[in-house]
Amino acid sequence: MINMLKKGFQKQSIMSTSRSIDEAMVLFNGRSCLKQYMSLKPTKRGYKIWVHSVARTGYMFDFEIYTDKDQDGSGIGLGGRVVKNL
Repeated sequence: MINMLKKGFQKQSIMSTSRSIDEAMVLFNGRSCLKQYMSLKPTKRGYKIWVHSVARTGYMFDFEIYTDKDQDGSGIGLGGRVVKNL
């Protein structure tokens, strides 16, 4: 389902040279091991998603659900890994 969403977003997007990578929260109040708490966000509890979007319009054309800090041994850290993957 996630791959179908990504393909649909990418099919409808207009690519731009100005892009942005940021995090977003999707509200979720149930029990889940993936649920995060971020006190500074308007939506405090839910799923954390890394979003690759067009900076000018905010249209999301790729995303990655945050699962864990997952150390891969490359030494680039979480932020570098996210940017590389997106």
